[in-house]
Amino acid sequence: MRVALGLAVFALGCSREVAAGLDEADANRGVVALARANVDAEKMADPTAEGRFKLVVGRDEATVAISVLASEEIPRPRSAVVTAPGIIPSPEADRAARIAAMASQIERSLGSIDGVHDARVHLDVPLTDPLVAALATEGKTLRATASVLIRHRSANPPIQADDVRKLVAGAVSGLAPESIAVVMVQVPQMTLTGDRELAHLGPIAVTRGSLPTLRWVLGVAFIGLFGLGAALLALAVRVRRLKDEREPVPVR
Repeated sequence: MRVALGLAVFALGCSREVAAGLDEADANRGVVALARANVDAEKMADPTAEGRFKLVVGRDEATVAISVLASEEIPRPRSAVVTAPGIIPSPEADRAARIAAMASQIERSLGSIDGVHDARVHLDVPLTDPLVAALATEGKTLRATASVLIRHRSANPPIQADDVRKLVAGAVSGLAPESIAVVMVQVPQMTLTGDRELAHLGPIAVTRGSLPTLRWVLGVAFIGLFGLGAALLALAVRVRRLKDEREPVPVR
């Protein structure tokens, strides 16, 4: 019992929290991103925030895990909400908030495509005012425009630029596909160092950086089991000896 308790305390001491306060989507993305880097992570409920999660990794994996999460932008930065300083929002502030919410929805739609690392959408939707249109010089009117930045993991983009234009134009009223600029950039892959490669200790596969810790844990467990076996053997010998002492000696 003491050996099991000691191992449990040791296991807790070897774990590190690398992210907290995550929603479930970010927590799941974090587990997948860490798995790609050969880092074993556990998603656990965050006791400090209801409905939130935290990611826990081994002590030796903490530095690499933090780097992976930072490169994957986990948690994802949230779009700032435009609010008016007064109690009643002005029409301009309300309109800006609606445009920001529209861009955020498009970003989520593009980000849900397999292979897309993240997406940034910038919308410029001018106010449609008949008076402004009538006063426009040379018969030119202001038109809505948009720019989209997509960062993807694979060498080839997971979605075509024309499809991106169709998606954005369909979400924004009055926005023509030819008025949408699309830029796609490949995200550089993280280079795993030698200690991130998998090593095998019997049937167990771990990263090379975690191999010394695993050996230490298995050594402690082996010593504990050996001590427990020796104690049981000593107890059996003592019980046998007491039994022999209590048995009457036969009289000849």
